[in-house]
Amino acid sequence: MDGERERKILEKLDRYGYVKTGELSKELACAEITLRRDLNDLDRRGLLKRIHGGAVKTGNNFVHNSVKETLYKNLYEKMKIAKIAYNLIKDGETIVIDDASTCIHMASMITGNMEKRLKIITNSIILAEKLLDYSHVDLTLIGGSVARNLAATEGTMASSQLGKLSADKAFIGVNG
Repeated sequence: MDGERERKILEKLDRYGYVKTGELSKELACAEITLRRDLNDLDRRGLLKRIHGGAVKTGNNFVHNSVKETLYKNLYEKMKIAKIAYNLIKDGETIVIDDASTCIHMASMITGNMEKRLKIITNSIILAEKLLDYSHVDLTLIGGSVARNLAATEGTMASSQLGKLSADKAFIGVNG
């Protein structure tokens, strides 16, 4: 399998969650039979799940861009979503916020309203750093292995800790 074609397939899967053989054929300028063979190979390796006409993303075996690369892509839209999400939060609530770039943008809303006292549980090192100095925020950082590209914790330890906590609401990005 061509390494560049594999990378492009996995990046598209990571971005959209699915790929269609016909569209990939046009985008990558190769025969559909070649792509079907590539998708079958990636399925055997556990990097995607083959479906009729294409494939879908599965598990944790997809390409992760650095959060620093995605933080400012589509910034206007992310800020709009973050504001809507923030407005759903009530004073005194316990909130789980993951490491997604849109979720990280909620920090500016949280820090901008010191009247709304919150307990924030997060695996995001970036979000934790942004909220660290604000007394109206009771901050809990989930431990675990650090996924450097995401600037966040993950793995069994993180899952175990999260399973022992409770929250009123959770804001989780697409990768979550």
